[in-house]
Amino acid sequence: MSRTPSASWIIAALLIAETTGSFEISMIFAALNPLIAEFHNPVLVGWLVTCFVLVGAGSAAVAGRLGGICG
Repeated sequence: MSRTPSASWIIAALLIAETTGSFEISMIFAALNPLIAEFHNPVLVGWLVTCFVLVGAGSAAVAGRLGGICG
């Protein structure tokens, strides 16, 4: 016998996932000053932030596809 989760549990899980994702993106912006001090090149740090966001977007796409395939 399988139980389906209620809509409130699904909304709560999505809310927690979105909050965690926004904190994850905010971490890179909080680390901008130390990164600039470490690399001594703001342009390089800009590319680092861009790569971080692109990897996150690619991972979300792959995870979404795998979730669609596996259920």
